[in-house]
Amino acid sequence: MKIEGFICHFYKANKNGEIVTPESFARALADYKEKGLYPALTYNHEKGNVIGKIQDIIVKADGLYMIAELNEEVKEVQDRILPLVKDGTLKCFSTEGYVAQSSIENYEDGTYLAKDFYLTAVSIVPVPADFDSQFTINGINIDPYHIIYVDVADEPRSQSPKPIRLSVIL
Repeated sequence: MKIEGFICHFYKANKNGEIVTPESFARALADYKEKGLYPALTYNHEKGNVIGKIQDIIVKADGLYMIAELNEEVKEVQDRILPLVKDGTLKCFSTEGYVAQSSIENYEDGTYLAKDFYLTAVSIVPVPADFDSQFTINGINIDPYHIIYVDVADEPRSQSPKPIRLSVIL
């Protein structure tokens, strides 16, 4: 199952106060491209719980964008993770790595710029540090609370359309 989306956003402090730029990941991304290896895709930052394979990490204007494949052969993916992804409980990415201490620039407001962030894993989590790092599954935005309005044929046209809830079966 293809999963993709932004794993972090540039020039915006996350809930931990960390700010990253495209340059923050330059060293790590160069290493990945050169060696043909990417960080692990894990569940909830559990290092030994690899649940898929990252296929590409792309620098875009807004942030780092990742394309990955969930391994549906893994029992935990089938039994535990996919149901939570499908119902919208799990719909966010979170990054993990280390920042060279010499590359940190602290600001008076408590935030800091991580100039050299070496990404070691990307996790699927319920609550990320970057609230905008939500993913799509096979190109479909997963949001169980999204209301779609449709016209009901037997209702007079003068009335507003009625909301209905739709479930996406993947």
